[in-house]
Amino acid sequence: MHLHSPFDILQKKPEGSFRWFEAATDLDSANIRIDELISLCPGDYVVFDQRTHSVILDSPSRFRHFKRE
Repeated sequence: MHLHSPFDILQKKPEGSFRWFEAATDLDSANIRIDELISLCPGDYVVFDQRTHSVILDSPSRFRHFKRE
């Protein structure tokens, strides 16, 4: 059985496009990984939910959901 990771971690590039970094199985793991990535490669990161086609923006205390049009 193939398990699909429903979340993708992306870094926002200066021109507005995104660079894919890796997949994550849950939001907690994604948040921890984003903290690690920021320490290695500072920038703006988002988590994209493959199931709902929503971009989840990381904020200091919680995730906010924005529906992709």
